[in-house]
Amino acid sequence: MKQPADLGASGLVLWSTSKKIKDRCDYIAKYISTDLGPTLTNVRGNLTKCRETKCLNRGECVLRQPATECTFDFDFDDYECRCDQHYKGENCSEQRRFPY
Repeated sequence: MKQPADLGASGLVLWSTSKKIKDRCDYIAKYISTDLGPTLTNVRGNLTKCRETKCLNRGECVLRQPATECTFDFDFDDYECRCDQHYKGENCSEQRRFPY
């Protein structure tokens, strides 16, 4: 979950078989509410905070270097801004000028 977010992905697809879904429905619901949901909320919260503070709400935080281990640790210094279309600069503070 964190790896796609670290790369700037804005979504995630979870896939499963529909075989015996009725038997697994309660298990899936419990897993989402106790494990997956809180983890996704934590990852998204960290990236939102990074966007707001590091990128001035004008870009997404992406990991500077590929992760060497699977961890949910989050250090803003490990991230850089990928600026939205109309902004540029290290923290997306400069507005792009378009010739049209």
